Amino acid sequence: MSGSFDDNLEDAIANSLERLGKLGVEEARNTQRFQSGQTFKDQIIFQKLDKTSGLVVSGAKHSFWLEEGNNQKGDKIYPVHSKVLVFFWHGELQFRKWVRSHGAYNFMRNASEVVESKGAEIIEQELMRAFK
Repeated sequence: MSGSFDDNLEDAIANSLERLGKLGVEEARNTQRFQSGQTFKDQIIFQKLDKTSGLVVSGAKHSFWLEEGNNQKGDKIYPVHSKVLVFFWHGELQFRKWVRSHGAYNFMRNASEVVESKGAEIIEQELMRAFK
């Protein structure tokens, strides 16, 4: 064991936070709950808030709708202010009279549950490594 107790503890906390953040990002990016492209996956990142906390966030504009569902009544979404829905799908501009509705996919919530379930184990490993 090299360094002071406080230094070792800070290292263990920092390493734990980094590993837990990476795990959360990996779980959110690798969800099997829906298809997503690399652009969407690249927008899921870990933001460190301070020495002991951080968030896994998605910068994709449609992440909220994937996580929470679109709250649409019925099984189809229709345009409200135009004759067609316009959006990009796999890099191509699409025009549709309707699209399928969906419920919540909870990919971020799932990632959070995985991090929570493995958190104590990761923290214990880092503490053991820091105080060998």
